[in-house]
Amino acid sequence: RSFPTVWQNQKLWIKQHEAKSATFLPLLTRLLKKLSSNPLYYPSAEPKHCLKREATRLTLLKSRGVRVPQVVLSHDNYLVLTDLGPSVKFFLTDANISMLEKQHILMAAAAALAQLHQQNRWHGRPALRDICWDGEHIGFIDFEEDPHQHLSIDQCMARDVLIFVHGLYRYLPANDPAILLTIS
Repeated sequence: RSFPTVWQNQKLWIKQHEAKSATFLPLLTRLLKKLSSNPLYYPSAEPKHCLKREATRLTLLKSRGVRVPQVVLSHDNYLVLTDLGPSVKFFLTDANISMLEKQHILMAAAAALAQLHQQNRWHGRPALRDICWDGEHIGFIDFEEDPHQHLSIDQCMARDVLIFVHGLYRYLPANDPAILLTIS
């Protein structure tokens, strides 16, 4: 659904609209919404509007100084976005770097998320695969999920923190000191 390409020596990402039959997630979230009154389970947007909403959010966040991909081209069925570097998940699971370097990246990611929240903004689903590190700066990608239709701004930010912390426990051993250092 997203794939890289190179154009004029610049890495770009083409993100396409996902066909309805390609995923059960929208069906599952609608079912959870009916079974539960918990707004965390509510779908944030209809899939056909996700890319348009994402392009709008990216443009707004970029104008506010948040490091997000630049929207090179926007269409109802696809987006073309600039690259922000490998994901934090990559550095935790696949990169051959020291624990000190991993901790530095995690601290930078936590600080960037805190700065986003200080602006009364939220990501929506800051999974570690949606937070990037280019060797100097953290950036955020994948803004399709926007729970603000069902949650207050404070609840959106709390949800961001829960998803971020979940990623730490998902990709690091539960007793890893980097987890406590990052969340404290």
